[in-house]
Amino acid sequence: MGAYSCTVLPGGEAGDDGLYAQLARRRGLGEVVVEEREETADGTRQWYGVYRWEPVRAALADEGLSACLYHDEMGLGRRYGEVLLGMDAPDHRHHRGVLQASFSRAALGGRLRTAVTAPVDAAIDALAGEDGADLFSALCEPVPVRVLTALLGLSDEWADALMEQAVVLARRDPGRAVVVADALRERLAPVIDERRSAPAAHDLVSVLAHGTVAGRPLTDLEVFSHVRLLAIAGTDTVTRGLGNLLSGLLTHPDQLEAVRRDPGLAPAAVEEAVRWECPAVSVPRIARRPVRLAGTTIPEGAAVRVVLGAANHDPDRWPDPDRFDIRRPAKPNAGFGMGVHACLGVHLAHVLLEHSLTALLATFPRLRRDPDAPPPRVVGIDLRAPDHLYARWD
Repeated sequence: MGAYSCTVLPGGEAGDDGLYAQLARRRGLGEVVVEEREETADGTRQWYGVYRWEPVRAALADEGLSACLYHDEMGLGRRYGEVLLGMDAPDHRHHRGVLQASFSRAALGGRLRTAVTAPVDAAIDALAGEDGADLFSALCEPVPVRVLTALLGLSDEWADALMEQAVVLARRDPGRAVVVADALRERLAPVIDERRSAPAAHDLVSVLAHGTVAGRPLTDLEVFSHVRLLAIAGTDTVTRGLGNLLSGLLTHPDQLEAVRRDPGLAPAAVEEAVRWECPAVSVPRIARRPVRLAGTTIPEGAAVRVVLGAANHDPDRWPDPDRFDIRRPAKPNAGFGMGVHACLGVHLAHVLLEHSLTALLATFPRLRRDPDAPPPRVVGIDLRAPDHLYARWD
């Protein structure tokens, strides 16, 4: 459940193997890069780009750069209520506080851990009779949505509806997104009513239904909007993160073997995978007042493309940054965002990815890339994931 990308990088389509070369070229243009002008309903909007570690960190920490551009860029629309991705202080702080405890390290290390690990174990158990599989379709795609339905306190019958909500927004299909959102909201309304009339429980729909912001209860629309965001960030983004982790390890068998021998390396493997290939390459911001960033003044109304993927490959911070290496010295990276909009579900993502990796290796100690199938490739310009993950364990 991380920052969700919604801007297309300038300069045309980059080849699957050329994205980071393109980002490196733009990173070399300076601390803040003047980019394209965009025609909007309100006139012309100037875009700026930040590709280096320090300007990216500064941009994500600057409250003068508003996150509200998400509503325009992703087609979320105020019709369906504001979501955390597009909120600024103080609303963001109030709404995030409703869910914060449910995604804390303590909660995910205790009572909620089974909701995360059980769907992983079930998916891996279902593969036990096979000699191999495409792990992207067999594990990475189905597991995150099963985890989300469990956390929401919904049955598995909801999985397809929640996944469809994520997919249409990832594909930037506003028309279809409206239809899907309408259907999900109508179906969810009686569940919200039921949870609100029952005693408060630990499932996320109940937490939201009983939640308050600034001393008032959340409205039905606000509850729905938060569930909708969880459907987006809690499925597609986590699917990509798990796929990128397994892609890195399957194409680096020595490092896969190192984790098999020492499961204590799993957290480092997850951190390196998120740095090496973060699921969302960039996030947008818009200046709500003139902002001074890395020596450049961003005028009010201008937009800033904050490129997490480029920051994570800044050679001034990580030597040989394009190389996947789980034994790198630990340093924070931007893969789960930074600042007040850092990923709410970072601890959940770590639990899910680490458990998926260690459970796979415990169940299939001979896990390896299928030598007779095409190797995995992480692809995409703005949202990154492998196209497949053919593996064997016979």
